[in-house]
Amino acid sequence: MLEDSEVGLLLTQEKLVTTLPETQAEIISLDKNRSLIELENTNNLNGEVNATNLAYVIYTSGSTGRPKGVMIQHQGLCNLGKAQIEHFQVNNLSRILQFASFSFDASISEIVMAICSGGRLCLASSEDLLPGENLTETLNRYRITHITLPPSALTVMVPEALSTVETIIVAGEACASSLARKWSQGRKFFNGYGP
Repeated sequence: MLEDSEVGLLLTQEKLVTTLPETQAEIISLDKNRSLIELENTNNLNGEVNATNLAYVIYTSGSTGRPKGVMIQHQGLCNLGKAQIEHFQVNNLSRILQFASFSFDASISEIVMAICSGGRLCLASSEDLLPGENLTETLNRYRITHITLPPSALTVMVPEALSTVETIIVAGEACASSLARKWSQGRKFFNGYGP
């Protein structure tokens, strides 16, 4: 991915530097250089960004086994956020759990829905996200209203135990119709499987 994207600057942590492949990128360890970074100007950069500029590059696993970068423009990201906020009825009172790993593209929609609606993005430890009792407790503790989960996570949970969840989006794998019927009682249920 470093080679393909021709990254010029790589931000990382010192403990990860030795695990990186050889690269032409300048490597900056945020933790090691923290005191120097804190001395830098904190004003916003004067830059012009338009809808066709890249927001990010996300890598697929690639059918050849070699990761392939997909370039996402700001307009695509904005359109995704606007459509999901409207479709899933997300607002400034919504509480969205960040369930997907930051390295997975599904995390982008969770982040964008929360930020662009004025809602709250709730983060939890990997242990608190384990499907079953841990996840149920986390959803209730943070009073989560919107969640995106793989259907398999729902199979080990009880719908009645989630008092605040208004909207469930399933993704990442096929969802059985019986599971959809069970979990859609009294809440909105969307099948988001398949990019």
